[in-house]
Amino acid sequence: MHEPLAPLVTVIIPFFNDQAFLAETIDSVIGQLFTDWELRLIDDGSSDNSSSIAKSYASLHPGKIFYSEHAGHANKGVCVSRNLGVSLALGKYVAILDSDDVWLPQKLQVQVGLLQAHPEAGLLCEASEYWYDWQQDPPKQNEVILVGVQQDRLFSPPDLLSELYPLAYGRAPVPSGMILTRDAIVRCGGFEANFTGKYQ
Repeated sequence: MHEPLAPLVTVIIPFFNDQAFLAETIDSVIGQLFTDWELRLIDDGSSDNSSSIAKSYASLHPGKIFYSEHAGHANKGVCVSRNLGVSLALGKYVAILDSDDVWLPQKLQVQVGLLQAHPEAGLLCEASEYWYDWQQDPPKQNEVILVGVQQDRLFSPPDLLSELYPLAYGRAPVPSGMILTRDAIVRCGGFEANFTGKYQ
C-alpha cells in the first residue's frame, strides 16, 4: 500500500475568536484553482463559535483540512500559532492566511508558478486589497497596496530591509499575501514568538 503524496502547499490559518469571518476565509482556500494543498487550522484558544466552525470543516474534509490547538486550549498568540502550523506542515511551500482575510481564486496558482520558476526564492509576496466599501459612514474607497517600491523582481537578502517599512518608505507585505518555502522558515527559526499584540 502506497502512502499518499504530501501536498505541495500547506496553508496555515491561526485563529482566535473569529467566528464572523472564519468560514469565509476557509472557503476562499477551498475555492482555489490550485488544489494541491492541505489546510492547517490552528485554534489559539478561542472561546466563541470559531472552534466549532473549524472542527466542522476538518470533519467535512478529512485528510485535507486539519484542526489543531495548543495544549490546554491556551492562547499563545498568532506567531506561536503559525509556528505550530509550520511544525505540522507537510508541504514544500507554506502560505499564511489571517483568519479575517480572503484569497482570490488564482492566488496559489500564480504564486506557486512563480516560486517554481524561481527556485532560488524563499519568499514571495504580493499586493493586497483593503476593503472599505462596506463602510458607509463615512464612505471610503477600497485600496490596493503594492509591496515595496519596485515590482516584479527578485531581491537578495537583506536588500528589502532598506526598502520596506519600518526602516524605509516601501509598504511591507501583509502575511496573507505571502508564500514561503518551509525550508526558509525553518532556517530562520520560525516566526518570532516574542512579537505579540500589535507587533505580531
